[in-house]
Amino acid sequence: MKSEAISIPDNIANAICQLMQEEAGRVLELRPTVNMRPHGWDFIEKFVSRPYDVNIAYWENILGKTEYEARFPYEQKDNYKPLCQYLGIRKPPKSLRKAYGENPYAPMIYLLMQQLGLRDINYIRRFFAFEEDVMQFYLHRFRFDPRSHRIYRDRQCGGNRWCEIENFCNFVAERKSQKHLAAMLYRLSVMPIEEYNRYVVDVYSMFNEYRRDISEDMLKLLADKGPTHTVHDLMANELRGYKKENKVVEYEAKLLPLECMLDDYEFHLVHETAELQEIGVKLYNCVDSYRGAVLAGRSIICYVKKKGEYLACIEIAGKNKVVQAYAYNNQNMTGDLLKHFLYWAKVKKLSVDAGYISDMDVAALEEEYPEKELLIKHVSTMTYEELMAVDGNSIGKGWYTRFGELLPQQRSYHLAPPPWMNDEEEAIYLHYALPEGEKLIEAAAKENPEAMTVLGIMYFQGQVLKRDHKRALYWLYKSAKKYHDAKAWKYLLQLPNRYRANNVAEDVRLAYGLERLRKYNEVSDVPPLI
Repeated sequence: MKSEAISIPDNIANAICQLMQEEAGRVLELRPTVNMRPHGWDFIEKFVSRPYDVNIAYWENILGKTEYEARFPYEQKDNYKPLCQYLGIRKPPKSLRKAYGENPYAPMIYLLMQQLGLRDINYIRRFFAFEEDVMQFYLHRFRFDPRSHRIYRDRQCGGNRWCEIENFCNFVAERKSQKHLAAMLYRLSVMPIEEYNRYVVDVYSMFNEYRRDISEDMLKLLADKGPTHTVHDLMANELRGYKKENKVVEYEAKLLPLECMLDDYEFHLVHETAELQEIGVKLYNCVDSYRGAVLAGRSIICYVKKKGEYLACIEIAGKNKVVQAYAYNNQNMTGDLLKHFLYWAKVKKLSVDAGYISDMDVAALEEEYPEKELLIKHVSTMTYEELMAVDGNSIGKGWYTRFGELLPQQRSYHLAPPPWMNDEEEAIYLHYALPEGEKLIEAAAKENPEAMTVLGIMYFQGQVLKRDHKRALYWLYKSAKKYHDAKAWKYLLQLPNRYRANNVAEDVRLAYGLERLRKYNEVSDVPPLI
């Protein structure tokens, strides 16, 4: 029978322990002593494997089986001193010896607290009472590196998140007292897991991702208060204003079906990091701080929309597990939105932690929905045929840019206008030379900044349209000056000087200087040029 299938109360485990001690004393002629509290089937298994010192059995996975068996043989009765020597604890405090007898993980906790910035044993020993987890991390899943004498987590067991915690705690230790740090760590260790995952984890992520961008006032608040709900909201609000380089997010083919439509609810994947900032603004959350995790593939972010309105943000991590699922301002999903989310998770075979969802309607999982599951493709992944099939009323951000990228692959030659056509009538010329671009031409005429920029780039590059720097200047300058399109400024800077009037050159130099200032966060935004 597997041990996971057995649930043994502590009083029963204690009675079994006493019987095993008596039997071991009869067989081994030495009755083993047990100072720790017998707990569950796991304790019973470990007692059987190491009756002389059951405490050391808890270290097998932490140290690795080879080192464990070589350094701590079966017959060895007292493993405390060799364990401390192996861990690099040269002068273990007296209180640690007593703590080890009651809690086998005490030496590990001692090292962990030192790594987090605590040095005073008077503050560290308060944490020896934690037998299963500390800072919301299970103790038995830590590992020991004998080269660095450090306790760490494997990547599969939240290794990156533990590194974020270490960095944050060491930052606090540099600015505040040991007493202050110990109080913060204890508060976070006894916090309910639902509350911890709701905002504490996000504070760690934001701090590690954007430490250089965080103001000194916010750093002081972080050090004073630690990760609190208020600090989380203030920090997220401050970071929403920063401009960050937009990057494309790549996905494996098996993840793309996560994008679908159920009734009027659209489930989207994030395909560009710029979308994270937009979601954060619309839903008032800090999902933008997940850029690093999303680009590294540690987190998959989905969001839900209905008729153009953002409704919810979902994080998937590990093996198809939903670890966060919240509506506006990190509120729990309810009603029809919750039902559709649960059904989507069921269809996509995602596990959902009930701790993140209130008033879960289990019946919703069995409810029948219309089989209206349509694949939603992000515009950046569309083929030319799929792009052209989009209805004009449904064109959104990125469509014109994608059109400009794909059209040269369809034809690389120019359609030369007949001699009778007047070059001054650009609209007539464009409809002749660019018959595929009716939607682009109409949007540019209505001063859509993206369409104007793409049209200017076409003139500049001379791939589909005949190269014309004067017309490129007209469309790029119009988009850059009126709507301050960053891509338009970029191509304006590449135009030959002779095609730029003095006022255009001044504006370009000004925009270039402001862009550099914005890059180093000396100004929050580039003002429109009038």
